[in-house]
This record gives sequence, C-alpha cells and structure tokens, in this order.
Amino acid sequence: MSDPRFRVVLLGSVVSPMGAALVSPLLDTLLGVYGVSEARIGLVMAAFTAPAIVAIPLVGMVSDQYGRKPVLTAGLALFGAAGSALAFTADFRLTVALRLRQGIGYTGIAPVLIAATGDLFAGDREATAQGLRFTTVGLSLAVFPFLAGLLVSLAWQYPFYLFALGLPAAVVVHFGFEESATGASAERGVDVRRLGRLVRTPRVGLALLGRAVPSFLWFGFLTYNSIVMVRLLDGTPGAAGALVALASVASSVGSTQVGRLTAAFDTRRVPLLVGTLATGAGLAGVALAPSLHVAAVVGAVAVGAGCALFAGRGARPDNM
Repeated sequence: MSDPRFRVVLLGSVVSPMGAALVSPLLDTLLGVYGVSEARIGLVMAAFTAPAIVAIPLVGMVSDQYGRKPVLTAGLALFGAAGSALAFTADFRLTVALRLRQGIGYTGIAPVLIAATGDLFAGDREATAQGLRFTTVGLSLAVFPFLAGLLVSLAWQYPFYLFALGLPAAVVVHFGFEESATGASAERGVDVRRLGRLVRTPRVGLALLGRAVPSFLWFGFLTYNSIVMVRLLDGTPGAAGALVALASVASSVGSTQVGRLTAAFDTRRVPLLVGTLATGAGLAGVALAPSLHVAAVVGAVAVGAGCALFAGRGARPDNM
C-alpha cells in the first residue's frame, strides 16, 4: 500500500466492476424509460459485454508493447464519459451505442489492472497485491449496485452519474501512475497471427469455451435480476441492488476457499464442475424463487459462490 502506483491501481479497481453490476438493479425501471420489452432491455447488458470478445486479447497485447498507462487512461476516460452520458438520453438506440462504447473502454481497464499489478510485484507480494485488488473489486460490487438501486427510486438518471468517477480516475492515472519497466515490450505492432495460434491450441480453446459458461450465467443473473425482483416478487430496485451485492459478497467469501477446495482434489475438474452447477442452480433459484428471502439465500448466494469456485482464483466473470 505504500507504493503510490499500486494505490492508483486500487482506484481503477473501484471503477472497473461498475459497468454491469451498477446497471443490473436499474433494468426494470428502464423498461418504461426506453419503452422497450423485457427481451430488448437485455441489449443494454449485451452491448457492454460484446466488445470484450474481440478487444480484450488485442488490448492486452497493445498494453504489453506500448505500456499500461496510456491504455488504462484511455479506458477509464471512455468508460466514464460514455457511462455518464447515459443520464442525458432516453433514446434506446443511443443508449445501446453508448453502452457499446463503454464496453470498449472497460476492455482497457480490468485486464490492464491485473497485468499492472503483476508488473509492480512478484512472488508472495504479487499474490498479496492481487488479493487486495480483488478485495477492492468486491467492495465496489457490494456498494455500487445497492446505491444505484436506491438512487433510481429518486430519478432514473441519478445512478448513471456514478460512472463519472471514471473521469477523475483517468486523470489520476495519467499524472500519478509511473510505468513499470516491465510494463511494455520493446517490440512494436500487434501479432494477431500469434494470438490466433494461441486460441487454436486445444487446451486454451477449451479453457476459453469453458470460461463462457459462468460468464453467461453471471450476466444472465445481472440482466434479469431486477425484473424478477420487481415484477415477480414485488420487490424494489433497492432489493435488486442488495441481491447483486449479496452475490458479490458470496463470491468474495467463496474465493477465499478456492485454494483449499482445489488442493483437496487431484484434478481441477471437480471444483470446476461444482462451481458450474452451483452457478446454474443459483440462477434457476432466483428465477423460480417464491419469495425475496429464497431468491437471496438460495439464488444469489449460490450464483456468487459458484462463480468464485469456477474462476479458480476468485475472479468474477465481469472482472477477471
């Protein structure tokens, strides 16, 4: 914590998980604002997550070769600007376009923060630093969805103003983050062919395919959480935000036990299977819950804990 560069990383880690979790409690309210169906409102989430499919590997290679600082600064600025602009439009098409741009900004934040932490520390110190970074992410995921659920009851625009935190964070990174000597390669240019060969490796390809499973379940939970809470269980946006916060806390707690669970088996297949089944069962529990308490205790906790177990190192799908 005495390293000012790491404090900047932690500031970025407060911003990075907001993109999906903050919007989750708002979606039922936004149905009326945008005048769209429950099916179409999912595009608000899909537009944010779609850029990661292509951009994250490319952004990672660019940050390796040109440095973490410019990529992180640009990512935070775009994330904050596009996100806060959502408060000024009720046009659904423009909203989806802004979320797409915000998603592009996100690809320059979370993966770069993980790499920047690895640049700054090594060995046990890196493990400790990554743990502190993940704790910061967990606190952000516990606070901002709940706060957004409360603010949307005052005005639908208010939660989007929270995204503006990305703008001062970008300024702090630009002026306060010193690039590590290992943060950039002397080589120039992005080797897309090397990336393609890596993806075609059976082990890597299967890992990427398997990684899509908890991501699908987690974002399914985030997308329809508020609609289930408000329309089916007579809850409030605040309750929907609390459910996201509860799932995030369960994920953080579950991540502390991943090492023990993995060490208890000769293969990683068992923890991966348990995590996948828990996440799927939790999502079904939220959808079929007869009450808010059942949705919280059975559904949200299982979704969060399952994602932590599947990730292996405790990284949720929205902030690897």
